[in-house]
Amino acid sequence: MAASDEITWRKPRSIAIVVAWGITNASIVLNAFLSGGQIGGATGLEWYFLVLLFSISVFAGLLLADVKTIVLGVFESLFISMLFVYLGMILPVILGNVAGFGQANLVYYTAIGLIFRVFFPLGILTFVLGGMLGGFVEDLLL
Repeated sequence: MAASDEITWRKPRSIAIVVAWGITNASIVLNAFLSGGQIGGATGLEWYFLVLLFSISVFAGLLLADVKTIVLGVFESLFISMLFVYLGMILPVILGNVAGFGQANLVYYTAIGLIFRVFFPLGILTFVLGGMLGGFVEDLLL
């Protein structure tokens, strides 16, 4: 197989891994919000949700295996997961279950505040360290 064939094959694979990584992280965070987990304190999430995010990041780093792809994938998956979490949190407003301009704005701004509390800075650190650890382990295995 030529080198260009390998690059062509890896790009859709990398895109699929990053999208799945972002959607999985979004589902973990939305589960934390909906299950009544502690959304507060310095971290924003309880420790077992952070462990789940870290383990998913390690697995994604194992699959991506390239440092450049992992670093770019962290920020792409972060954007995807923040987008899906935001859409999930404002879904009552989209469906029309929240009446009034003031209440809808309260939902929008509260969702943005909670997302930034969860994802910055500990969420980004968890994604980066987990992805890099997965890439390091994959390099050791080959």
